[in-house]
Amino acid sequence: MKRKQRNRRGSMLAQMVVVMTCMSILITLSGMLLFRLLHQQVEMTKAVVQTGTWTRLARDFRNDVHAARSAKQTGEAGNALELTFDDGTVTWRSDGEFVHRAHRPADSQTGPELTPGERYRCQNATATFSLSQAEATGSLAVLQVAPVDSSEASYAATSLRISTAVGLSRRHEGGAAE
Repeated sequence: MKRKQRNRRGSMLAQMVVVMTCMSILITLSGMLLFRLLHQQVEMTKAVVQTGTWTRLARDFRNDVHAARSAKQTGEAGNALELTFDDGTVTWRSDGEFVHRAHRPADSQTGPELTPGERYRCQNATATFSLSQAEATGSLAVLQVAPVDSSEASYAATSLRISTAVGLSRRHEGGAAE
């Protein structure tokens, strides 16, 4: 009778060791899964923020170019575009990963670099501006955002290109301005 009790105590200990081993494996696997899910959430949040930024950038750029009287490319290597309005100018400038928009009233004495404005971050990408002539629409302003190194940023691997007509809104109001 004593022998049966000793065997039973040993088998309960072996069962507990097996259960604890299984539990530790499950906890390890669930921890790894949780880590991967949190990493995916961070990447998706970055992608959503970048998409929102590019949406604002595209909307504001189109609105400015459509309302402009004229446009000229300034700066080195297409890193700036100056749009002229009746009440002043708007300067779009690319500076590394940032695109800056600065509105200066016509009577302002400060340069576009010192004028406060909006800033759009293009993660791991650079922006360039260009102007081209199209027969049907007049001047086209183009904003091109291209990734610097797509291997580093999976969420910014696509590029953005916005082509829009200069003074389009003015044409609907009664003809193109000068």
